[in-house]
Amino acid sequence: MCNSVGMDWVRISAHTLRALRGARSQRAFARKLGYTGNVVGNWESGRRAPTLGEFFGSAARVGVDVTAALGRFQPAAAPDERVEGDRAAARWLDRLRAGTPVAELSRRSGLSRHALRRWLAGDTRPRLPDALCLVDALTGRVSDLLVELVPIDAVPELADVHQRRVAARTLALTEPWTAAVLRVVETEAWCAAPRPAGWIAERLGIPPETEARCLGMLLDAGVLRSTPDGPRSAAPLSVRAAAGPALGALKRHWALQAADRALAPRPGDLLSFNVCSLSLADAERLRELHRRYYTEVRALVAASEPAETVVLVNVQLVEWGV
Repeated sequence: MCNSVGMDWVRISAHTLRALRGARSQRAFARKLGYTGNVVGNWESGRRAPTLGEFFGSAARVGVDVTAALGRFQPAAAPDERVEGDRAAARWLDRLRAGTPVAELSRRSGLSRHALRRWLAGDTRPRLPDALCLVDALTGRVSDLLVELVPIDAVPELADVHQRRVAARTLALTEPWTAAVLRVVETEAWCAAPRPAGWIAERLGIPPETEARCLGMLLDAGVLRSTPDGPRSAAPLSVRAAAGPALGALKRHWALQAADRALAPRPGDLLSFNVCSLSLADAERLRELHRRYYTEVRALVAASEPAETVVLVNVQLVEWGV
């Protein structure tokens, strides 16, 4: 069974299934899903678990648009088919991993390489606890997936971290520098010893008053907690900015930070461009490479430890069309 980040995935799976059932009785829910016997009771007790495909199918039977939910969760890996069965679920998992080596997935998740290969190929079917563990190893945001499918407050193991994730996401749209300040606070260098005011500002190249404002916002929102040694993060927090009108301004903010570094690059910076003409088919291949790269970056970041540095990854693909 999966041991990723010490989470009890069997219990999380059981609570997720209970949340999906809602106000229905176990018997009524089982009938709606086409089952007889006490299968739902076994799911919710943790004695058994549905496969990922069965879980998606069950969600669809109670009115959830699963395919749309998966697209909102990770747009770069949005499925191009209805995802309600085991084969389609396997294809979505493989799309989500975006080429991450199976050996690396095994290291992150604690799942066996043999099982992972068979699940991703669709030869065998992962049960929901292992599938959730795998998604978390790939993204660090399994609560973002479940909130698209069930009321997240009914999954107590994930409700608090999701609340922090939503707060961090909201702050990033309001004050983009909170995202960078949060990442510095997560590093070992910050946690090693008490740091004076302005320490973060010096490293990020921002005014000290911006550092103070961001730390205050993160503390007030509960994303950080106050300790005698200064603000601390409960645990590294993977966050994806939600789509919406403010997202464009957020992208512009970080694009401008990268542009400033292009004028004065530091050792280790990789800043490149390529203006090219190519076929429409190859332009689409380039977009797919862009999406895969984004997904792989997210997966690597979600699993990386210890936190030793802060990096801005900023990639654009712009098509003029002629």
